[in-house]
Amino acid sequence: PLDFGTVSEKRLWVPMRDGVRLSGYAYFPQGDGPWPVLFQQRYNSVVAADTSRISAAKLAEKGYVVVNVNFRGAQMSEGTWVGYRALGWGELKDGYDTCEWLAAQPWSNGKIGTFGNSQGGLAQNFLAVTQPPHLVAQYMTDTVVSLFHGGYRIGGITRSERFKRME
Repeated sequence: PLDFGTVSEKRLWVPMRDGVRLSGYAYFPQGDGPWPVLFQQRYNSVVAADTSRISAAKLAEKGYVVVNVNFRGAQMSEGTWVGYRALGWGELKDGYDTCEWLAAQPWSNGKIGTFGNSQGGLAQNFLAVTQPPHLVAQYMTDTVVSLFHGGYRIGGITRSERFKRME
């Protein structure tokens, strides 16, 4: 157990359109809410788990619910890891489903932002093309822009005009 101060940690199971549930943890700031929600999709590593939890809690202290969601088939998430095929254009849209499920929760104000780097950044690119109605901001670092074209987007923010309206 880690001490998160005034922030509380809660295990989540996020349902997908095909019945699979993705595992995740949410970090709630002190107070009643509702709050804007920031989430990242990840293929969590055990080595970085404590650091990720502490970082999420520090961000939650700023007045956000912060959610780390594991990719399909990763860690405790149900289903089979199929690479990025479950994230964007195919039959499964795990990022879209996660975004819209988070927006519908009673502790959410319906404004959803994403963050992450590397695989988490690439997952955001896949999420962006699905255009979930509640996605208002994305912040990605050190990730490829596409699987076809290599390259990096350092500290890129998309939908920045809507980001100002997160709260």
